[in-house]
Formats: sequence, C-alpha cells, structure tokens
Amino acid sequence: MNPEHFGLNCNDYMPDEEINRLYGDFHIHIDLDPPSITGPTGAGPSSSAQNSSKKRQKKKSMVWDSFDAVQVKQPDGIEVEQAQCKYCKALLTSSSNGTSHLRRHREKCMASHGQVDTTRQTQLQRNPDGSVSTWQYDPDWVREHLVLYCSATDQPIGFQENPHFQNLINNAFNPQYVPVFRNTTRSDLIRTFQKRRTELISKLQNISFSIALTSDIWSGRSKQDYLCVTGHYVDTEWILQKKLIGFRVMDYSHTAQNIHDVIMSVIQDYDIQNLILSITLDNASANSKAIELFDNSTIPNTTVKFFHARCACHIINLIVKSGLKQVESRIDNIREALSWIMASNQRIAEFSRYCESKDILARKFQTDMPVRWNSTYLMLKSALPYAELITSLYNVNTTNDTRREKLTDGDCYVATVFVEFLKVFYDVTVELSGVYYPTSPLAILKLYDMADVLRQYSENVLAASAVVAMQKKIEKYWGKIPLLYALGIIVDPRFRFNGLEVFSKELNECLGLSETDVAEHLRTLKTQMFEIFSIYKNKYSHGTAEPAPPQQQSQQQSKIMKIFFSKATNSRASGPGSSSQSQSQRQHVELNRYLTTEYSITESDDFTTNDLLKWWRGKRNNFPILSRLACDVLAIPVSTVSSEQVFSTARRILEERRCSLAHDAVEALTYLIDWQNATFRRQHQPDTKELMDDFSNMIIEESSGSNQPTS
Repeated sequence: MNPEHFGLNCNDYMPDEEINRLYGDFHIHIDLDPPSITGPTGAGPSSSAQNSSKKRQKKKSMVWDSFDAVQVKQPDGIEVEQAQCKYCKALLTSSSNGTSHLRRHREKCMASHGQVDTTRQTQLQRNPDGSVSTWQYDPDWVREHLVLYCSATDQPIGFQENPHFQNLINNAFNPQYVPVFRNTTRSDLIRTFQKRRTELISKLQNISFSIALTSDIWSGRSKQDYLCVTGHYVDTEWILQKKLIGFRVMDYSHTAQNIHDVIMSVIQDYDIQNLILSITLDNASANSKAIELFDNSTIPNTTVKFFHARCACHIINLIVKSGLKQVESRIDNIREALSWIMASNQRIAEFSRYCESKDILARKFQTDMPVRWNSTYLMLKSALPYAELITSLYNVNTTNDTRREKLTDGDCYVATVFVEFLKVFYDVTVELSGVYYPTSPLAILKLYDMADVLRQYSENVLAASAVVAMQKKIEKYWGKIPLLYALGIIVDPRFRFNGLEVFSKELNECLGLSETDVAEHLRTLKTQMFEIFSIYKNKYSHGTAEPAPPQQQSQQQSKIMKIFFSKATNSRASGPGSSSQSQSQRQHVELNRYLTTEYSITESDDFTTNDLLKWWRGKRNNFPILSRLACDVLAIPVSTVSSEQVFSTARRILEERRCSLAHDAVEALTYLIDWQNATFRRQHQPDTKELMDDFSNMIIEESSGSNQPTS
C-alpha cells in the first residue's frame, strides 16, 4: 500500500509532542509486534514482552496529571490497570477507548474541591509596557484575591454566589473561573489572614529599628468590646509604616491588669518583646495604671523614659470641651434652630425656597454629636454662611412658641468667634493624627499655635471665660513639655536644643507660667536626652569609632527660620557646646557634634517633618548611633487616632448584615483591610474625611443663578 495514496508524505515528520498539541487526546496505536501464540498450557506473553508493551504505551494525555495508573486485582484474580483520581481516590477504567470519562471526572472532582483544571494550554498576555508574556490561570491566586477584594470593599462573605457576578467573570474576564461557595470563602479568609500574618511576623522580626505601639478600646453595636494594638516603625527603606497587629475581643472588665495582659499577649504572639520602645494610650485611669505594669514587665527597652505617651488628640478634646461648656447655652440655641429646620420635609422645602429668593444655594444641615467636638466645629462652620437666613426663618416661625429661645446676634457672634479659633484646634488635631509622617516634632509647634490663639482671644468679652478654662487645661496637661515632644524638636536639625529653649519660652509667655520652673524643666529634659543617648550608645556602638566630623556648611534661612534663629541667638550661650555642660555630656562626641554643627537646608520653608527620615538616612554614616535614636523618636505617634481608625473599619464590618460573624472572621477581615490599606498608603484619617463629607455634601439642589453664600 502506497502512503501517498492517502495524501501522506513519508519524508515529512511531525513529532509526537506536536501531534498531541494539535489533536489532544486522540491517539492511534499500531502494535507492530505479532500476537503471542498461546501454548497448550494457555500461557500468555512473556514478562519481557509485557514490559516492552508498557514502555511503548506511555500515557501522553495531560489528563493523567490528575490520575495514577494502578493495578487492581479483580474477583477472578486477574490484575487490571485502572485510573485512580489523585483528589478523591476514585477508580475509573483505563482503556484504549479514550480519556473523555477521565476528563469529565476531573472537572467535577476539582470543582468540588474549589479548584479548576490548570493543565490547559498557557495563554499569551500583553503587558502594560507592550511586551508579551505567557499567562496561566491560577485558581488559588484567584481565591486569595477574591477574599482580599471581599474584605477591602465590605462585600458579604457569600458575594461570589451571586449569579450576576459569576456571569460577569465568566463572560468578560475568564471562562475558566469556577465559583466557590460561602463556607469555602470563609475558610479562604482565615487561611489568607494566617498567611499574611506569618509574613508580617517575619518582617517585624527583621527590621532594624524599634516599634512604637498605640492602643485603644472600642464597644461595637453587638455589645462586644475590642482592644486594638497598632505598630509604628521605620522599615529598611527608612519609610514610616503602620500595621495593625492586635484586634482582640475583651469580654471582661477594662481593668489595668486585663489591658496589660491583652497587649502583652499581642507582643508575645509577634515575638517582638525586644523591639517595643513606647506605647501611646488615652488618658483613662486604667490605662495609666496599666503602664505601670508595663514598666515592671520584661520588656528590655522600657529603660527609655518616654515609654508612655498620653494621646495628644484626647487632651485636645478635653481642652476644647472645657471651652465649649462655657458657651453651651448659645450653641444649644443654634443646634435647636438647625434641628427645627431639618425636622420635616415641609420646613426643608420652605428653607430652600427662602434661599432661592435670596439667590443663595440651598442646603441641609446636620447637628453635631456631643461626644465629638470636631462635629460641633463643623456644624457651626456649615451654618454660619446661612446665619441670617436661619435666624429670620426660625424666629418668625417660632414667635408664639414660648418653649424655644430666639436666635440672637450674640449667638451668631459667639459661633463666629469659636469657628475662627476652633479651626486652629481642628487643624492641629488633623495634623497630629497623621500616619505616614513623624508627629513628635510637630507637637510643641502645634501646642504653641493653640496657646497663641487663646492668648489672642483672651480679651474678647464673649470668649474670655472659655479661653480661661481652656488655658487651665493646657497648663494641667502640657505645663511641662513631655520628653517625647522635646526629643522630637531636638532631632529636627532646624531646631535642636536652641529650638527647644525658644519654643518653651514662647509657650511660657502664652500661658503665663513661671520662668524658673520652665528653666528647671529644660535642664531636666537635656539631662534625659544625654541619658537616653548613653543607652543607645551602649546597645549599638559595638566598639565602633566615632567618625570624623563633616565639614560645616552655611545655613540658608527662610522667613520662618530667620525668626527662629533671631530668637535663638541669646540662648546659644547656654547651649550644649558651652562650659555649663557636665563632664558626662562632653563625653558624647557624636551627640555634641550634631548639636553644634550648622547644616544647610535649602529652601527651609519646604523642609517639613516628612523630610526628617530622609535627612537622617543621609547622615547615618556620620551619626550611626544618633540616627537610630532619631528614627525611633520619629516613629512614635503622639496620638492613638491611628488605632481608633481601625474601629471605623470594624464598625462597617459589624453592621447589621454581618453582626452574626464569628470573632475570628471579624478579626481576619479587620486585619486584612488595614494591611491592604497599608500597601496602598491609605490608612490616614478615614473618620475625619467621612465626618467632613457628612457636613459638606448636603446641598439640596443647584438652581440656575444661585450663589454659594460666603462666611
């Protein structure tokens, strides 16, 4: 028989691999060996012939990647080859009739195990840079990232069961996608959390600097209390990072011992006892007592004296509330007027028509929350541009209502004054709540801003009582500058010890404090600075010689720097380079060299606390010990707002449709959301932004010709 009669060319050779790629599981087997001749005893072919046949009949179909060829003894004693599934261990026939039944079983079996067939042909994909690379569908990767998407977008656990979602993915993105069910997604959630947590533990144990903690307690709507622990540290690239490391249920009383034990368990779980440098808590009495227990526990770095820092934003909250209490009746009148307007749709419509008649853009109003003074500030700020309209409408419609106080010009004037100087406190709160920049160098500067604005309004008759109350609170909590705030100024090359002296004296003038007490406290702060440097030197020097001092540079001064140095001139005589230093202070060559060297900071107005870590990274060879100390100081937050932001996330997770979630699922979702936000650098102030949106996005409608009122 001539092969050419069938259109075949014997000179053309196609490899088996190419045939398999083109025709899949379709094979033609031609046995060239003649059949064995059975003898009188009925003996079969020889064992050598069987082995040769097995070698020739090698399994080429890729479906066999999911099956094992096994010999199974039949009831009649004859061994028959069968295909055993690697997933469910089921036995199927293995014959020369094809593998379609094996493929069907594999697809059903892998789908039931939450997997899909990955043995299909690799696809090509075009990358954003225009290059082309191969791509293969990975179901495990898809399931992990669906969990991340579920957590980041507040989706319900079973969102993948929605047929519209499945149709979108299958038809628009990947026909290989096989949906998984609610229980599988929940298991994936826990597994993904444990995987990411293990990676974070490894990362934290390999960082070069210390870790600062913040912690707070929150009560959820399901009557469950949670304690949050957040870690702040500088990574190997000298970038400030924040990670949630503890989110625990507290189903027992909030005593000092219980708070201490929960935080210590978090520290031990991550095995970071040797890295903890400071902890920032709010001002509750239980927290203060818990700190005493930390000081007595086995954390090596607690010898550093700024281990506990009080939350600056909580202190600001107490300061502002003491002032608002003095004008409570006037603010109540404004709150009552806004509530009256927003009480019915008819009044809202009447106010809208009233605004349109004045050619002003109409809007709604939201009243404040008593526990959040910043909401009071935003309420007054949103109402002031409409003060005249609100007063007219409210007073006209409530003339005969003896239960309601009429709005007066004095009420509006007090609101105007408080909005002006509360803006300073509001801006300070926002700045000291930052996550991705050091806040300790800002604390004294912002403290001065608050004291200065109070001094400016101290002569105002309507605000005088509020100013006095707020000044007393500042003196109570910040009459003596905390060590952390002082160190933040000292490690800022623009200020150092001279800056600390100037700002302390300015703050003293604003608050009317004793100059003798301030001078004594400054000497104490300087002594503590040298003591802390000694601790770092003993821990990190390892016999390293002091580097040669760098060449001094002239300093270019912006306007604000000129003002500072003009005030600092007289304080340099008693600075760290003078003869008034102790012998122990003069022995710290590296620290003294930093304190006495002038540095050029080009365009100093543009140099902010964001640049401090970059500056110290560039000086790490000149100041190997001090740069470590500076990084640790710059990593310590002055507020616990970063921990409170986690509760904003938890509040969304524990909404009504998720209130039945188990504790481990709630914790896993909370952790994953924070860690994903950390990846995208989006952990900053969600509460503040949401609160501002609540008060700002309340325009009723935009009529043609309407104008935005001016405050």
